[in-house]
Amino acid sequence: MLLNKQSALRYQLVEISVPVNSPNQRFYFPDQPLLRGKVIEKIESYNNNIMAKAPSGNTTTTPNFNIFVTFATDNGREFIQNIPLLELSGLSSYGNINTESTTLNGTFTIAPRTIIFPKSYIQIPVSNPFGTIFSYVFGFYYRP
Repeated sequence: MLLNKQSALRYQLVEISVPVNSPNQRFYFPDQPLLRGKVIEKIESYNNNIMAKAPSGNTTTTPNFNIFVTFATDNGREFIQNIPLLELSGLSSYGNINTESTTLNGTFTIAPRTIIFPKSYIQIPVSNPFGTIFSYVFGFYYRP
């Protein structure tokens, strides 16, 4: 597979579930045993235009577009801080291209590094206004 003229060998989906009526505004990534110690090269997020249901069966509806993502490295340093979720969603369904829900830039490429998922999180400016559980789904391209 060749993406952005760089080969990517492995891919892993990661899901963050937001519970019903949660008062929290920060949700940490769950621990990812398959990605521990792996060098991440590219990141993408999926919205409901691409993936209607997350692997758990939750919807992937985003309640608002003001969602920010932070990633931390193995020394605890946050190397990407408060990047808008829209910057990570570079894919769109061709039948419904919505400029508010995609950048059309492709995958978000980073300098290859290890991400510590339990220290990385998404920040939602308001608590969950929906009466249903929903998920954020991310895809990570990594080297073995």
